[in-house]
Amino acid sequence: MGALQRGAGAIFGGVRAQSTRLSPQREIEYGEAIHRALQNASSGGIRLLSDPQVEAYLRDLLDALEPMRLSREIPLRLYYVDMDESNAFVTMGGFVYVTRGLMRNGDLVVDEASLIGVLGHELGHLDMRHGALVAELMEQMGILPGDANTGLSVVNLLSIQRRVYQRELEMEADAYSYVRLNQLGYSNLRVERAWDRIASAEERRRGPQREGLAGQLERELQRGASTHPPSRERSCAYRMMLREQPPPSSQMYRGTANFRDRVSAFRRLD
Repeated sequence: MGALQRGAGAIFGGVRAQSTRLSPQREIEYGEAIHRALQNASSGGIRLLSDPQVEAYLRDLLDALEPMRLSREIPLRLYYVDMDESNAFVTMGGFVYVTRGLMRNGDLVVDEASLIGVLGHELGHLDMRHGALVAELMEQMGILPGDANTGLSVVNLLSIQRRVYQRELEMEADAYSYVRLNQLGYSNLRVERAWDRIASAEERRRGPQREGLAGQLERELQRGASTHPPSRERSCAYRMMLREQPPPSSQMYRGTANFRDRVSAFRRLD
């Protein structure tokens, strides 16, 4: 708990990008290569979904976060993917992936504050150049974006990412998200409550394993949770941050009606 306490206590000193030699353009090249590899049908790649209602809602939330980014040198590219896992993840170069499970399962995300909290956490990884640290390590290992074997390295990428994304970086991403939700007028108390639901959500995710690259990706995302602080500790860290900078009561229900109206519309289509 000590590391989490230090992270939560220092959160309002500001969050800063990691120092990296990798240029934003080089990071984008890595992101584009990984994106192509993720869709590699011959390896059982992930399927991108086209759902205008879902994508419009997610873009509205990303647009709300956009003015608060540390840098806009790396543009955001949003993709809605066919995965049962309740998750979102970002790869280097601004590629933001939101799973069908996150939007439709109703376990981790139950209101707009928890949804934008998930997106804010992923943008934190991007803006603080955590992905660039992964790309630097890949370069050191001789994995280059133009190589023909990049497609074979997608799952390896997530394995490498686990080595880089230790708890300190996850806390930085939470800090990034916390500050921005407060600035937007959302209650982080609702995000803190979301962590009470994560344990049961993780149990629901343990279903039949998919084959191919998509199945490997789902398993790696589940393993990647080991780099995140445990749910109980993360909830405690949020409580500490809430004590330091509590949201006004007027923020408690911001986005509730918007979330209900927009999400219920596409959940009814299932």
